[in-house]
Amino acid sequence: MILIGCCGLLITPHLRAESPPARYELILLAEHQALSETRNGHTLVEERGNLPSLTGRISLPMPHGALHLALSASSGELDYDGQTQRGAGFTSTTRLRTLRHAVSYVYPLQDGLNVLVGWLEEKRNRRISGRGAVLGLDEDYRHDYGTLGIRRDASWGSIQAELLLGLGGSQSVSSRGAVDTVTFPSNSGSGLHLQGRFPVTGHTHALRLEWLPRFEYLHTPRSDSRPYNNGGMPAGTISQPETRRWSAGLGLALSW
Repeated sequence: MILIGCCGLLITPHLRAESPPARYELILLAEHQALSETRNGHTLVEERGNLPSLTGRISLPMPHGALHLALSASSGELDYDGQTQRGAGFTSTTRLRTLRHAVSYVYPLQDGLNVLVGWLEEKRNRRISGRGAVLGLDEDYRHDYGTLGIRRDASWGSIQAELLLGLGGSQSVSSRGAVDTVTFPSNSGSGLHLQGRFPVTGHTHALRLEWLPRFEYLHTPRSDSRPYNNGGMPAGTISQPETRRWSAGLGLALSW
């Protein structure tokens, strides 16, 4: 505090408290993903594989809490174990690219306990490779989710749980020589997201390095059937089977 004495007067300037600076974060994650598609309890498709992902996030302090903005991307190959339209067994590979962006608000309830409310959009590009006489399949998905969760912060780290509530989405499917591109709405799904953060020894307050274990489960009901064309001519109907997706992984988060 600066004190100025002049002509017998004591003047104390009013110092305005500065708001905390924004924090930035990079997360490198390796996870194992498993996907299954079923119809009437019968498994049609199973996909499994390991996928790396990179996430960038900015945290903006607010008068009551913080606003988080995040963007993540992943790309990799999964082993595809499914069947042809005639029911014959078929194995191949799936090239999967996923892009997510999210907005969430963190509101502190009490010391170390926070409520999280937000929105998440996920876009997935799924390219199933054809082999021999079996044609490949291209699928593009978009899903919107509302998120509601809770986070516990402590000296040893933090744990977080969020519900993902489907707000709708769409899907486009095509197969060269068999299915002209057709787009139809997908049913709203739901899911659960769990993650922890545990400090790595030797970090400072300004620069933090943390382990980040993560688990996620998503379920999407079967979509309604839609007609599709082949070469511009009606060829049948198509739908997205009931889908379940699990992923579990471990990452490193660097924030400053």
